[in-house]
Amino acid sequence: AKISSQDSNPYNGLEFYTGNDASTVKMIIKDTGDVGIGTDSPQSKLHIETGSGGTYNPNANHDDVTIEGSGNIGLQLFSPNTSYQYIAFGDPDSVNSGYLRYHHTTNEMVLRTNGGDQLRIDSSGNVGIGGNAPSYLLDVRDGTTSGAIARFSAINPHVIIESSTAGNAVLHLKPN
Repeated sequence: AKISSQDSNPYNGLEFYTGNDASTVKMIIKDTGDVGIGTDSPQSKLHIETGSGGTYNPNANHDDVTIEGSGNIGLQLFSPNTSYQYIAFGDPDSVNSGYLRYHHTTNEMVLRTNGGDQLRIDSSGNVGIGGNAPSYLLDVRDGTTSGAIARFSAINPHVIIESSTAGNAVLHLKPN
């Protein structure tokens, strides 16, 4: 193991090497403050690369990852080799784990809990609750539940149906 300044310019950062492979940089702190783990060319404040086929699991030892700042804070998940990016919650080995998933081929966001997709925002902005293909701006479906599927609760509650252009506002009640 060794720590050294970059060979080409000692003021560009610190390089960290571990184990028997003293020729491969394991971590670097650039003079800009950017930190690279698994890369010697970090592209952001914290840039982690796991290499081909590798995984990064900050929770393997029940550790937390904290991102803190006083301005806008972003977390970018990017994988050029897959159509999905995930933020997972719970036990990754459990079918009931939850996740927030973005599918960049279809431009959809999905929230999954309890083993199924519960909320979907499609590429046109339609929001589906309980269905996989929302057909309306808000599409709530549950073909297995009898009774109430929506509730609006407040002091003196109002549900307003208003036409935004010249034309009638319509409320349809349709039987099966």
